[in-house]
Amino acid sequence: MAALPPHVVPVRVRLQHTDALGVVYHGRWADLCEDAHMEAFRAVGYTHADMLAGGVASVATRMAITYHAPVRLDDVLHVEVAVVEMTRVRFTVRYTARTAEDGRLAAVCDKTFAFVDTGAGRIVRVPQKLASAVTGYLPMCRLGGNQTYMQEET
Repeated sequence: MAALPPHVVPVRVRLQHTDALGVVYHGRWADLCEDAHMEAFRAVGYTHADMLAGGVASVATRMAITYHAPVRLDDVLHVEVAVVEMTRVRFTVRYTARTAEDGRLAAVCDKTFAFVDTGAGRIVRVPQKLASAVTGYLPMCRLGGNQTYMQEET
């Protein structure tokens, strides 16, 4: 099997992700997406530890998931992680999960983050190191239309 690009992360469905039928419970998709998020951002040179060391924390402000097919215990997913919108103070990450075995689309999740100064508790700009990491790795950053880092919040 060919190596996956850094923005596509393999994630195995574990027992704690499933319900009594052995299918991924809808509430556990957030965990699967977060696992992929952490590894994809680490692969392009940015970690949550970097963000916290800079006095900034990310907070989820919105999450929407569309389910396409059931996924079962011990299935391996290939989760593509892509930044689809970035403004000065927030960004949206899309997680597209496909089964590794046959490429079947399982779920698509969009999660929007804002950033908070950990000392003052106020909203701040997207950390520059984070913006540079994702825009520097273009397959991960799929900004469309006029959605750019310099766009003002509306």
